[in-house]
Amino acid sequence: GAMTRFVISVVLVLLTASNGIGAPATLRAYDPPKAAPAFSFEDITGVVHTNADYRGQILLVHFWATWCIPCRQEMPSLVELSRRLQTNGVATIAVAVKEDHAAVRSFVAKNGIPFRVTVDPTDRSMTPWAAIGVPSTIVLDKKGMIRFRVTGQADWNGPGMTAMIGKLTTE
Repeated sequence: GAMTRFVISVVLVLLTASNGIGAPATLRAYDPPKAAPAFSFEDITGVVHTNADYRGQILLVHFWATWCIPCRQEMPSLVELSRRLQTNGVATIAVAVKEDHAAVRSFVAKNGIPFRVTVDPTDRSMTPWAAIGVPSTIVLDKKGMIRFRVTGQADWNGPGMTAMIGKLTTE
């Protein structure tokens, strides 16, 4: 509806305004929402995560890499978002692409990453999500449907992202 279009417009303006170095993040809204691909991600601790594990929560599926400078710059804001909203039913799975486990484990330990991290030695995990490049984040609603796609480095704690995720938590 009109409110959704207004929120999306505000998010787009705030996303691009809050972005420092590199190309501004772009946001695509899915209205109507799109079914998320079935997934099974094994995190770096050996735990497997599937779609069913996150029903009833907002889920950010975040594709990134330790060798990607915009990804490294974006990560602190994603960590802050995760810490701030984990009690509000917002979860994150970060999929490190074209990586080896040792580099990712080291990065996670050094940076105190609080969410689930999985490693894809290729980048094939991105294909079913139609994710192009890193960083890319797909935002799923509580029913497991894709609502938003963010391509590029975003400020996850700026007013635009806070409004977008806040709206999903109240649905």
